[in-house]
Amino acid sequence: EVVQTIPVGNSPTAVAFGEDAVWVANADDRTVSKLNPTSGHVDETIPVDVPARGLAVGGGALWLSDPVGNAVVRLDPRTNAVTGRVSVGSGATAIAFHAGAVWVANNLDGTVSRIDAERAVVVDTVPVGIAPNGITVAGDAVWVTDEVAGTLIRIDPRSGAATRRPLGGRPKGLVYADGSLWVAMQPGDAGHRGGTLRLLTGELGFDVPDPAPNYE
Repeated sequence: EVVQTIPVGNSPTAVAFGEDAVWVANADDRTVSKLNPTSGHVDETIPVDVPARGLAVGGGALWLSDPVGNAVVRLDPRTNAVTGRVSVGSGATAIAFHAGAVWVANNLDGTVSRIDAERAVVVDTVPVGIAPNGITVAGDAVWVTDEVAGTLIRIDPRSGAATRRPLGGRPKGLVYADGSLWVAMQPGDAGHRGGTLRLLTGELGFDVPDPAPNYE
C-alpha cells in the first residue's frame, strides 16, 4: 500500500538512507534531494552537477556514481558541498559502501572499482564480465550482477578474486537481507515473444524498408 508520494527532481535514479536522512539522486536535474525520513518532506535540493545513476552512504559521506564523467563524486552531508571526485572505469552505475571501501560497477568496461573512502583513491580494479549493473556487499563478499552475461559474480575483498555463477535471464538489482541475497531478474533473449512490423507506404512505395536509402 502506498502511504505517501513525494515529488523530487526529474529522473530519480537511486535512493539511499544514512546520516539521518533519505537521499534521492535526480539524474536529469543533476541534483540530490534530502528527505526527512519521518515526515517525507524534502528538506533540501542539492546541486551536484552529476547525472548520478548510483548512490551510497557511508564513511560520513554520500557517494554518487557519474556514468558520463566516469567518476565517483563525494558529497559532504553536513555542508552539502562536493568534496572529492575519483576517476573510475567507464559507465559507472551501481555503487555500494562497506567497511571503509566504496565499490562501483563500471558498466561499459566490465569491471568493478574499489575506492579507499578515507583517501578517495582507487586501490583495485576487478574484471567481472561484460556489463555489471548491480552491486551489494553481503557478509564477507561483494556481489555483482551482469545483465548481458546473465551471471552473478562474487568478489573476495581480500584477494580480489571473482567467481561467476550463471543465473540465466538478465539479472538487475540485488540486495542482501536476513542472510539471503535477493536478485531482481528480467527475462533473457529467449523470453522475447516477437511480433509483426507493418510498413504502410504511399504511391511511391519503398524499395527497401530502411528509410535512410529511400530519400523520397
